[in-house]
Amino acid sequence: PSVSQRYCFTVWAHRRGRRRPGPGATGPPRDPGDAEAARAFLRQPHVRRHALRLEHREEWARSLRQSHPPGEALDRALQDHARDCDTIERALGKYLRHLPPAGGGAQAQAAQERWF
Repeated sequence: PSVSQRYCFTVWAHRRGRRRPGPGATGPPRDPGDAEAARAFLRQPHVRRHALRLEHREEWARSLRQSHPPGEALDRALQDHARDCDTIERALGKYLRHLPPAGGGAQAQAAQERWF
């Protein structure tokens, strides 16, 4: 057993078809350097699910490996996941630098928990 404090959350990031942004949704900020606008954009539910998938891509891949037997289906799932993450990174990469840093000390972890 681990003595580290752990958190559990579930994010359903898979959905077939297009999901429409909710009321009050905004497009990406014109200036990617505008940290406040970038964070507001990334916090929108239709964007946040992609940012979360990218932020937790290694855990997602590990979960796929632990949940499926070796074989073509697992290989395909890992390839799809990597391709999806690449697409998300190309679309959101210029805004992601404004997210709280992952890992780090207690202060960095607290900032990330508040954001997500």
